[in-house]
Amino acid sequence: MTLPPRGPGGGKFTTPDGSPTWVTIAVDAAVRKYFTDNKTYGSMLTKEWLCNALAVVDPETTNSKEAYKEANWRWWQAFDGFSKEMLTKHNVALANVRGNGYRVVNPQEQAKWAATEGLDDVKSALSKMSARIKHTNMSVLNPAERAEHDRVQDHSQMIKRWVETNAAKPVRKWSF
Repeated sequence: MTLPPRGPGGGKFTTPDGSPTWVTIAVDAAVRKYFTDNKTYGSMLTKEWLCNALAVVDPETTNSKEAYKEANWRWWQAFDGFSKEMLTKHNVALANVRGNGYRVVNPQEQAKWAATEGLDDVKSALSKMSARIKHTNMSVLNPAERAEHDRVQDHSQMIKRWVETNAAKPVRKWSF
C-alpha cells in the first residue's frame, strides 16, 4: 500500500522529495491497527502488539549485538513516531508500564499524568545540572571565572529549591 507523503517534502517523516519513509508507513499502519483492533482509553499496548503494529523486530529477540542495535534503533524511531502521532492527531497519550508495555491514558487523568511526568523530567534535569556545576575543576579557574561559577551555582540552587518546594506538593492538590 502506498501512502501519501506528509505535506511538502522535507518533513520529519518524508524524504526530501516528499515520499514517505519507512517510519511514516509504519506509523500510519499502527494507527490504523489501533483503531481496527478497537483499542481505547485504558487499553494496554504490549510490546508484542506494538512490534506487530509497527512491523518492527523486538530488539530482545535478536541474536547479535549488531542486530540488537539496528532493531532497537528501528523500534524507538517507529514507537516515537507512533506515540507522537497518537498524541497530536488523536489526543491519545501512552504511559509506560514497566515490563508490560504502554497504557492508553484516560483523558480524565491525562493532565495530572502529564504534569507528574514533566516534573519528574524537570527534577532529573536539575539534578544533572547541579552535579555538572558541583564537579567543576575549580583549580583551573581564575578569580573572575570562580566568581561567575559561584554566581551560576547560586542561581541553579535557587531554581532547584524553588522547584522542589513548589513541585513537592502532590499534583492532585494543585490548583490553577
